[in-house]
Amino acid sequence: MNIGGGEAADQLVRMMLTGTEAAVRLSGSALKNMLALSLALAKNHKRISGKINLGKMLRETRDLRQFPMTLEQYHQFQKLAKRQKLLYSSIHDRDGHGKIIDVILPVTELDRANQNL
Repeated sequence: MNIGGGEAADQLVRMMLTGTEAAVRLSGSALKNMLALSLALAKNHKRISGKINLGKMLRETRDLRQFPMTLEQYHQFQKLAKRQKLLYSSIHDRDGHGKIIDVILPVTELDRANQNL
């Protein structure tokens, strides 16, 4: 005959420990999966506005239009693009003597760019 009830207390402690262990394992697994998902999303992040590298723009879209601009026009365009959140790329002359800057826009951005021009 068991007067102290030690077996019931041992069973209760064992159940609490296994429950805690399972909760810790599940939360660790969930954290690992969330970090893997966020890392995958961060690597595949597509930029939707602002100045972007021409190589990235070519990977995201193939239909591009080129617009030659003077330096003053380019500065005005930068302000407009920032306000309207346009995606664009620019090509400057390497030697710095060129007065023309080529601005590259995807076709999908042309309607928004023409709204305030």
